[in-house]
Amino acid sequence: MVALSALVASCGDSNTSAGPAPSLPAGCTPVASPEILPATHIPTGQTATYNTTPPSSGNHYASPAGAGGYTEPIKNETQVHNLEHGHVMVQYRGITTEQINELGALLRKDPQKVVFAPYPDMDPAIALTSWGKIQTCDAWSDSIPALVTYFIRVNRDNAPESIN
Repeated sequence: MVALSALVASCGDSNTSAGPAPSLPAGCTPVASPEILPATHIPTGQTATYNTTPPSSGNHYASPAGAGGYTEPIKNETQVHNLEHGHVMVQYRGITTEQINELGALLRKDPQKVVFAPYPDMDPAIALTSWGKIQTCDAWSDSIPALVTYFIRVNRDNAPESIN
């Protein structure tokens, strides 16, 4: 796996310490807060069941992935540990190399606790997850970078074990 860096954003309609929320791009969902699943460590190699795709909480492996960008998907059970530590996942499917590079450049500006990776087994083109939060977009738009940046600012370090 090749490390890139970090970025993210969310969308809403409120003003927070992260600044005003960007407009919700067409084809993007508002941030959802699905039920938080029990979170215990499971043996490496065992699979867990989740209530969102990609997952936003639940059982997970004992070791998280390092923050940064990856060219290969990250196992659900690994990424959930990242979320539990306050990381934000930015995952994509079916976007162009130019769009991946645009997000990667954005991530390098603010890489702390962000993981960027492909997720070929999801329906949306973009998925943003943090502990107990998920936002998805069906297609790329020029507004996605602002959405990702905002999601990261609002949701990073908002988890039961927000540690490095």
